[in-house]
Amino acid sequence: FYYNNGIMALQEAEKIKGAKLAPDQQQQKKDFNSKGEQALKDAVPYAEAAMKDLETGFKKEDKSKYKSAVNLLQNIYQSLGDKVNLKKYQDIYDAADAKFVN
Repeated sequence: FYYNNGIMALQEAEKIKGAKLAPDQQQQKKDFNSKGEQALKDAVPYAEAAMKDLETGFKKEDKSKYKSAVNLLQNIYQSLGDKVNLKKYQDIYDAADAKFVN
């Protein structure tokens, strides 16, 4: 929910373009960006909770769901331009196959 709303708001902001934007267009773009970023930030605790829940026991049948949750976090941080957390979750994603052996 939060992730989808965030991405949709950021996409709406991207649609507002031009060399010279009117003040109302500038404000609208700023509002869409702000709402999108906030929605993505609101999604983080839910994605992290899902990831943590799936780490319990590292069961092989949970690997795909775990990787999906981690990938969602990667997408969030990429959209927010947060390279540090993006790298963190890329490393977690890359290490997932080795963790889920049971």
